[in-house]
Amino acid sequence: MIDIVVCGACGRMGGLIVKEVLSNKDLNLVGAIAEDDDPNLSRDTGIITGTGKTGVSITPTSELSRLLEKRGNAVMMDFTNPEATVAHVKASFGFAVNTVIGTTGFNDEQLGAIKKLVKENGASSVLSPNFSVGMNVYWEVSKFLAQNLGDYDVEIVEAHHRMKKDSPSGTAKKIATIVSNGKEVPTHSIRAGDIAGDHVLLFAGAGERIELTHRAQSRVCFASGAIHAARWVANKRDGKVHSMKDVLGI
Repeated sequence: MIDIVVCGACGRMGGLIVKEVLSNKDLNLVGAIAEDDDPNLSRDTGIITGTGKTGVSITPTSELSRLLEKRGNAVMMDFTNPEATVAHVKASFGFAVNTVIGTTGFNDEQLGAIKKLVKENGASSVLSPNFSVGMNVYWEVSKFLAQNLGDYDVEIVEAHHRMKKDSPSGTAKKIATIVSNGKEVPTHSIRAGDIAGDHVLLFAGAGERIELTHRAQSRVCFASGAIHAARWVANKRDGKVHSMKDVLGI
Protein backbone atom coordinates (compact mmCIF):
# COMPACT_ATOMS: atom_id res chain seq x y z
CA MET A 1 0.00 0.00 0.00
CA ILE A 2 1.38 3.39 -1.03
CA ASP A 3 0.42 6.42 1.07
CA ILE A 4 -0.42 9.46 -1.06
CA VAL A 5 -0.63 13.16 -0.16
CA VAL A 6 -2.19 15.39 -2.83
CA CYS A 7 -1.32 19.09 -2.89
CA GLY A 8 -3.81 21.21 -4.78
CA ALA A 9 -6.52 18.69 -3.92
CA CYS A 10 -9.34 21.09 -4.79
CA GLY A 11 -7.97 22.07 -8.20
CA ARG A 12 -8.81 20.62 -11.61
CA MET A 13 -5.98 18.09 -11.68
CA GLY A 14 -5.67 17.63 -7.93
CA GLY A 15 -9.31 16.68 -7.58
CA LEU A 16 -9.01 14.17 -10.41
CA ILE A 17 -5.93 12.61 -8.82
CA VAL A 18 -7.77 12.33 -5.51
CA LYS A 19 -10.48 10.39 -7.37
CA GLU A 20 -7.88 8.09 -8.93
CA VAL A 21 -6.22 7.43 -5.57
CA LEU A 22 -9.55 6.62 -3.92
CA SER A 23 -10.33 4.23 -6.79
CA ASN A 24 -7.14 2.15 -6.53
CA LYS A 25 -6.79 -0.46 -3.79
CA ASP A 26 -2.99 -0.27 -3.68
CA LEU A 27 -3.10 3.46 -2.89
CA ASN A 28 -4.00 5.05 0.42
CA LEU A 29 -4.99 8.74 0.51
CA VAL A 30 -3.53 10.10 3.75
CA GLY A 31 -3.54 13.81 2.99
CA ALA A 32 -5.31 16.36 0.78
CA ILE A 33 -3.81 19.85 0.88
CA ALA A 34 -5.40 23.14 -0.17
CA GLU A 35 -4.63 26.82 0.39
CA ASP A 36 -5.24 28.13 3.88
CA ASP A 37 -8.27 30.16 2.74
CA ASP A 38 -9.87 27.47 0.56
CA PRO A 39 -13.63 27.19 1.24
CA ASN A 40 -13.40 23.39 1.18
CA LEU A 41 -11.12 23.10 4.21
CA SER A 42 -12.22 20.34 6.61
CA ARG A 43 -14.60 18.87 4.04
CA ASP A 44 -14.22 15.20 3.13
CA THR A 45 -12.51 14.53 -0.21
CA GLY A 46 -15.03 11.80 -0.99
CA ILE A 47 -17.84 14.34 -0.88
CA ILE A 48 -15.96 17.00 -2.86
CA THR A 49 -14.96 14.61 -5.66
CA GLY A 50 -18.33 12.86 -5.74
CA THR A 51 -16.84 9.38 -5.37
CA GLY A 52 -19.20 8.45 -2.57
CA LYS A 53 -16.23 7.04 -0.64
CA THR A 54 -14.90 8.30 2.65
CA GLY A 55 -11.56 9.98 2.04
CA VAL A 56 -9.74 12.43 4.27
CA SER A 57 -10.48 15.97 5.33
CA ILE A 58 -9.00 18.83 3.29
CA THR A 59 -6.02 20.20 5.23
CA PRO A 60 -4.52 23.72 4.96
CA THR A 61 -1.02 24.16 3.55
CA SER A 62 0.19 25.46 6.91
CA GLU A 63 -0.33 21.93 8.32
CA LEU A 64 1.65 20.16 5.56
CA SER A 65 4.91 19.66 7.49
CA ARG A 66 3.05 18.26 10.47
CA LEU A 67 1.11 15.88 8.23
CA LEU A 68 4.25 14.66 6.42
CA GLU A 69 6.09 14.15 9.70
CA LYS A 70 3.48 11.52 10.59
CA ARG A 71 3.53 9.97 7.10
CA GLY A 72 7.24 9.65 6.39
CA ASN A 73 7.05 7.21 3.47
CA ALA A 74 4.26 8.95 1.60
CA VAL A 75 4.44 10.13 -2.01
CA MET A 76 3.45 13.78 -2.32
CA MET A 77 1.70 14.60 -5.60
CA ASP A 78 1.74 18.30 -6.43
CA PHE A 79 -0.30 20.05 -9.14
CA THR A 80 -0.42 23.65 -7.94
CA ASN A 81 1.70 26.64 -9.02
CA PRO A 82 5.49 27.16 -9.06
CA GLU A 83 5.74 29.17 -5.83
CA ALA A 84 3.47 26.78 -3.94
CA THR A 85 5.25 23.69 -5.22
CA VAL A 86 8.66 24.94 -4.08
CA ALA A 87 7.17 25.73 -0.67
CA HIS A 88 5.63 22.25 -0.47
CA VAL A 89 8.93 20.54 -1.33
CA LYS A 90 10.64 22.67 1.33
CA ALA A 91 7.96 21.57 3.82
CA SER A 92 8.83 17.93 3.06
CA PHE A 93 12.51 18.43 3.85
CA GLY A 94 13.76 16.10 6.58
CA PHE A 95 11.10 13.49 5.89
CA ALA A 96 11.36 10.46 3.58
CA VAL A 97 8.86 11.95 1.13
CA ASN A 98 9.14 11.36 -2.61
CA THR A 99 7.26 13.63 -4.99
CA VAL A 100 5.37 13.62 -8.26
CA ILE A 101 5.23 17.15 -9.65
CA GLY A 102 2.97 18.19 -12.52
CA THR A 103 3.10 21.94 -11.91
CA THR A 104 4.18 23.98 -14.94
CA GLY A 105 5.63 27.47 -15.40
CA PHE A 106 8.78 27.06 -13.29
CA ASN A 107 11.70 29.39 -13.88
CA ASP A 108 15.30 28.15 -13.73
CA GLU A 109 15.75 29.27 -10.14
CA GLN A 110 12.67 27.37 -8.97
CA LEU A 111 13.68 24.21 -10.83
CA GLY A 112 17.16 24.49 -9.35
CA ALA A 113 15.71 24.83 -5.84
CA ILE A 114 13.60 21.69 -6.27
CA LYS A 115 16.54 19.65 -7.57
CA LYS A 116 18.73 20.86 -4.70
CA LEU A 117 16.09 20.03 -2.08
CA VAL A 118 15.45 16.55 -3.51
CA LYS A 119 19.18 15.80 -3.58
CA GLU A 120 19.86 17.08 -0.07
CA ASN A 121 16.80 15.29 1.29
CA GLY A 122 17.92 11.98 -0.22
CA ALA A 123 14.50 11.65 -1.81
CA SER A 124 13.37 11.05 -5.40
CA SER A 125 10.99 12.96 -7.63
CA VAL A 126 9.25 12.66 -10.98
CA LEU A 127 8.70 16.07 -12.57
CA SER A 128 6.99 16.49 -15.92
CA PRO A 129 4.96 19.19 -17.68
CA ASN A 130 2.77 16.40 -19.04
CA PHE A 131 2.12 12.94 -17.55
CA SER A 132 0.21 11.62 -20.54
CA VAL A 133 1.84 8.44 -21.86
CA GLY A 134 0.89 9.50 -25.39
CA MET A 135 2.56 12.89 -25.07
CA ASN A 136 5.76 11.37 -23.76
CA VAL A 137 5.90 9.13 -26.83
CA TYR A 138 5.03 12.22 -28.94
CA TRP A 139 8.19 13.92 -27.64
CA GLU A 140 10.27 10.99 -28.85
CA VAL A 141 8.63 11.12 -32.29
CA SER A 142 9.22 14.89 -32.38
CA LYS A 143 12.92 14.31 -31.82
CA PHE A 144 13.06 11.87 -34.75
CA LEU A 145 11.28 14.31 -37.06
CA ALA A 146 13.56 17.19 -36.09
CA GLN A 147 16.65 15.08 -36.74
CA ASN A 148 15.47 14.19 -40.23
CA LEU A 149 13.75 17.41 -41.33
CA GLY A 150 16.41 19.90 -40.35
CA ASP A 151 15.74 22.36 -43.21
CA TYR A 152 11.94 22.46 -42.77
CA ASP A 153 10.10 25.36 -41.14
CA VAL A 154 8.82 24.42 -37.69
CA GLU A 155 5.96 25.94 -35.69
CA ILE A 156 3.85 24.88 -32.70
CA VAL A 157 0.19 25.58 -31.92
CA GLU A 158 -1.17 24.74 -28.46
CA ALA A 159 -4.62 25.22 -26.94
CA HIS A 160 -5.85 24.97 -23.34
CA HIS A 161 -8.79 26.03 -21.18
CA ARG A 162 -9.32 29.71 -20.49
CA MET A 163 -8.16 29.40 -16.85
CA LYS A 164 -4.65 28.16 -17.64
CA LYS A 165 -2.19 30.81 -16.49
CA ASP A 166 1.09 29.91 -18.17
CA SER A 167 1.49 30.54 -21.88
CA PRO A 168 2.95 28.81 -23.82
CA SER A 169 2.22 25.61 -21.96
CA GLY A 170 5.02 23.64 -20.33
CA THR A 171 4.33 20.87 -22.83
CA ALA A 172 4.76 23.25 -25.78
CA LYS A 173 8.00 24.59 -24.32
CA LYS A 174 9.36 21.07 -24.05
CA ILE A 175 8.38 20.32 -27.66
CA ALA A 176 10.16 23.51 -28.73
CA THR A 177 13.29 22.54 -26.81
CA ILE A 178 13.31 19.10 -28.46
CA VAL A 179 12.91 20.33 -32.05
CA SER A 180 14.72 23.67 -31.93
CA ASN A 181 18.12 22.60 -33.29
CA GLY A 182 19.42 25.84 -31.84
CA LYS A 183 16.73 27.98 -33.49
CA GLU A 184 13.71 29.75 -32.02
CA VAL A 185 10.49 27.84 -32.67
CA PRO A 186 7.41 30.10 -33.11
CA THR A 187 4.71 28.97 -30.68
CA HIS A 188 1.07 30.06 -30.83
CA SER A 189 -1.16 29.76 -27.77
CA ILE A 190 -4.95 29.57 -27.54
CA ARG A 191 -6.84 29.92 -24.25
CA ALA A 192 -10.53 29.15 -24.68
CA GLY A 193 -13.40 27.22 -23.13
CA ASP A 194 -12.55 24.02 -21.30
CA ILE A 195 -9.96 22.56 -23.72
CA ALA A 196 -8.00 19.93 -21.80
CA GLY A 197 -4.90 20.26 -23.99
CA ASP A 198 -4.16 20.24 -27.74
CA HIS A 199 -0.68 20.39 -29.28
CA VAL A 200 0.19 20.53 -32.97
CA LEU A 201 3.78 20.40 -34.23
CA LEU A 202 4.12 21.52 -37.86
CA PHE A 203 7.04 20.78 -40.18
CA ALA A 204 6.62 22.54 -43.55
CA GLY A 205 8.86 22.06 -46.57
CA ALA A 206 8.61 22.62 -50.32
CA GLY A 207 5.31 21.15 -51.46
CA GLU A 208 4.57 19.20 -48.28
CA ARG A 209 4.03 19.41 -44.55
CA ILE A 210 3.84 17.05 -41.59
CA GLU A 211 1.53 17.80 -38.66
CA LEU A 212 2.00 15.84 -35.45
CA THR A 213 -1.06 16.25 -33.24
CA HIS A 214 -1.89 15.23 -29.70
CA ARG A 215 -5.32 15.97 -28.25
CA ALA A 216 -6.15 15.24 -24.63
CA GLN A 217 -9.87 14.44 -24.70
CA SER A 218 -9.98 14.64 -20.91
CA ARG A 219 -7.56 15.09 -18.02
CA VAL A 220 -7.87 11.40 -17.14
CA CYS A 221 -4.77 10.64 -19.25
CA PHE A 222 -2.72 13.07 -17.13
CA ALA A 223 -4.03 11.68 -13.85
CA SER A 224 -3.46 8.02 -14.77
CA GLY A 225 0.09 8.83 -15.90
CA ALA A 226 0.77 10.64 -12.63
CA ILE A 227 -0.50 7.65 -10.66
CA HIS A 228 1.85 5.40 -12.67
CA ALA A 229 4.71 7.76 -11.77
CA ALA A 230 3.76 7.64 -8.07
CA ARG A 231 3.95 3.85 -8.07
CA TRP A 232 7.31 3.96 -9.86
CA VAL A 233 8.94 6.50 -7.54
CA ALA A 234 7.45 5.25 -4.25
CA ASN A 235 10.46 3.20 -3.12
CA LYS A 236 13.30 5.17 -4.71
CA ARG A 237 15.76 7.20 -2.67
CA ASP A 238 18.42 8.32 -5.15
CA GLY A 239 18.39 12.11 -4.72
CA LYS A 240 17.37 12.64 -8.34
CA VAL A 241 14.59 14.41 -10.21
CA HIS A 242 13.35 12.03 -12.92
CA SER A 243 11.18 12.50 -15.98
CA MET A 244 8.32 10.42 -17.36
CA LYS A 245 10.83 9.10 -19.88
CA ASP A 246 12.55 7.35 -16.96
CA VAL A 247 9.24 6.05 -15.66
CA LEU A 248 8.21 4.64 -19.04
CA GLY A 249 11.68 3.41 -19.97
CA ILE A 250 11.67 5.06 -23.39
